[in-house]
Amino acid sequence: METKHTPGAWACVRSKTEKHKTAIFILNKESKLFIGKVYGHEGQPVVANSKLFASAPKLLQALVRLEEEIRVRDVIDPQCASMRKAREAIAEATGSKE
Repeated sequence: METKHTPGAWACVRSKTEKHKTAIFILNKESKLFIGKVYGHEGQPVVANSKLFASAPKLLQALVRLEEEIRVRDVIDPQCASMRKAREAIAEATGSKE
């Protein structure tokens, strides 16, 4: 799968917590290239959101492979709701048309 996003595994790096605020940076694990930042106040799901953000490349890759495998093996109707949702999610994440 050719991607337009920053390749490689991404990681969360927590910054200092100041005055009940937390910032977590998302970086490429190898290059340490900055990808994004999740910021919020105490009590908000900042850590959970940052982990979801950082896992996006791995989740996309897994979904693409699963969709391809299911399609090739012809085990599920390709027009079923789950397959349509998978293709829609892939298209949204990659900026491609379904």
